[in-house]
Amino acid sequence: MLEFAKNQEFWETVIVKSGFVMSKEGHEMRDMIGYAAGSKKAIRINELALGLVDVAAHGSAEETLQNEAMVMRGQRVLKATIGTK
Repeated sequence: MLEFAKNQEFWETVIVKSGFVMSKEGHEMRDMIGYAAGSKKAIRINELALGLVDVAAHGSAEETLQNEAMVMRGQRVLKATIGTK
């Protein structure tokens, strides 16, 4: 997909490398066990979803987005959304 996107004006490929995906609240037993087992690079499902929608709507300067970038992007969209209500 990355190679295909290089030759297209209308196509952008972005690879997202998310970490351990937790529930929105992060209080599920699965979330706590996963986090405690060394998954410090966790992302909440709502942060991931909002980050993906933001990438789809606005694109990305980087072709690969690591977990930290997705967390920040998702939190930024979430704060902007909350601020409009």
